[in-house]
Amino acid sequence: MTGSIADRVHAGVPTGMPETATFLRLAEIIETREVPTAAIGGFARLRLSLNPDFVERHAPTPERLFMLLMHEIHHVTLGHTTKGLGTPRDNFVFDAVINALISRRFPERAHTGLLTDFYACRFPEFLLRPPPQWRPGQRRRDHLRAWIGQALVNVPLRVGARARSVYAALHSGRGATYDEVEAVLPPKLELSGIRLLGSHDGRGPGPGCLPVEGAAVRDFVGAALGESPSAPELGWSRGDGGDLGESRIRPRREPNNRTRLRRLIERVARFGDGRLLSQPRSEAHDIVAPLPRPDRRSIVLRALDADPVLRISPFPVPSRVPAGSRVHLYLDVSGSMGNMVEPLYRAVLDCSGLIHRRVHLFSTRVVDVSLSDMRKGKVKTTGGTDIACVAEHMGRRRVRRACIITDGFVGVPAGERREILEAAVLGVAVPGDGSLHHLESVADHRAVLRT
Repeated sequence: MTGSIADRVHAGVPTGMPETATFLRLAEIIETREVPTAAIGGFARLRLSLNPDFVERHAPTPERLFMLLMHEIHHVTLGHTTKGLGTPRDNFVFDAVINALISRRFPERAHTGLLTDFYACRFPEFLLRPPPQWRPGQRRRDHLRAWIGQALVNVPLRVGARARSVYAALHSGRGATYDEVEAVLPPKLELSGIRLLGSHDGRGPGPGCLPVEGAAVRDFVGAALGESPSAPELGWSRGDGGDLGESRIRPRREPNNRTRLRRLIERVARFGDGRLLSQPRSEAHDIVAPLPRPDRRSIVLRALDADPVLRISPFPVPSRVPAGSRVHLYLDVSGSMGNMVEPLYRAVLDCSGLIHRRVHLFSTRVVDVSLSDMRKGKVKTTGGTDIACVAEHMGRRRVRRACIITDGFVGVPAGERREILEAAVLGVAVPGDGSLHHLESVADHRAVLRT
């Protein structure tokens, strides 16, 4: 490492940001091991404190050192330094928003490497870093979904679903609010063991050392950034507020379980080109009309010189119904499903046009029941759960399209059984308090049902 850290910080500022270079000349940059990573604070004059050991290990390049600088400056511009030393939960949320903001602004790998190398690919740390090989606005998201899925292994499905949504918002133009990020974190989640950028432990000139002068300093640093982040971009939900602004939201109604299940089955039933095929159907409805009809009643009445004025005539009503492959539906009726079985019966019956006429109830055995039996509420179960019986049943019947409804605690398929599940187009639906972990690797489509 050549030159002082102060010289390297100055050298890393892009030429298109002269305001930031001016700010650095007016601020004091010191090397100290009193802070674990970095910190910004001060009374009469701003002071940026950097740990030389941390810089040498994690920010050896000008681009990474610049990202560390941007991280600390944003703590000031967003008002975090006036709030005092926050809880580990608050500090985690602040850093998640800041890291997403600076990653969107400086998405090059040379810059984001500071975050991707520092934070692991696991929950909840992945919220503090951008995804690998990511660019803002990119359309292909297959690798992003796979990466998020890897980060959410062993995470309860309800928490994982919220984390996916918030993570996507953080790294999109919409942004995410502090409250949205905080809502992802379970109440009892221990965050004190996660090391964050910046001094958040009360040592050194970290957040909390800018009292009354904080607002004025914040304005000065905002000018140094050259482009102050707007409240809508950050999803602002805490702080001092600002001018009255107007924005638009898109209220959405949450679909019920019947709709969620139907959408999952439709995805499984789709053909290779993505279409859900349908075919025309005509149903006859009786109507009263003056049109003559060659029915027996009219013939007799005419023979008696009592030809009727109005006649009952069938009227065809055209419609379209799903066509193509029907989906085999496997419904978990083990003891752990509890009160979910009854509402799931109703949801399955609403999708009868898309599934085979016999539904496969499974516990440790598979029992086929007709839709008529389901309407009568018949349930047959051994009380236990094992995905092996489902795989064996699919293998014997040569099932190619199937949907499994379960709480997820069915065991991890292995060997030939895993190959059978992987060979089929498989949809998996679990309740909100269930887990997709056991079937994640074999599921092609997924749905979360409301409990």
